[in-house]
Amino acid sequence: MKVAILDGEKSHLLLIEQAMVAGNGNRAFGESMACHLFECGASLLELLQNGEQFDCLLLERRLLDVSGDLILAWLRQNSAVYMPVIMVSSMRLEENIVQSLNAGADDYVCKPFRPLELFARVRRLVAQTRRTQS
Repeated sequence: MKVAILDGEKSHLLLIEQAMVAGNGNRAFGESMACHLFECGASLLELLQNGEQFDCLLLERRLLDVSGDLILAWLRQNSAVYMPVIMVSSMRLEENIVQSLNAGADDYVCKPFRPLELFARVRRLVAQTRRTQS
């Protein structure tokens, strides 16, 4: 499973990566976990614009350069392949969550997150996406 993780704080990136790797200890879908870490939204957006695909994207809403919101908007308007998106953010207000869901996020997880729950949400979305694309 190939997952893109975007967060401006290195410590958060590593915590999310750890959750994905630990959760995949039972090898979801019989695959290894490949986490691609991005501290800069522009780097992830450039890869997406060049056709890179991921099984799931975990995006922080607030970043100094290109926010998770902008990446989500670009993805939903321009990508021919559906990629599930989970916003993982410290923005906890209901209006923030609803705004992301209405913009096309598949799920929203507030920080601090529970690692096994986050992995379960990723696994569910990836399985659902794979079923609909087959």
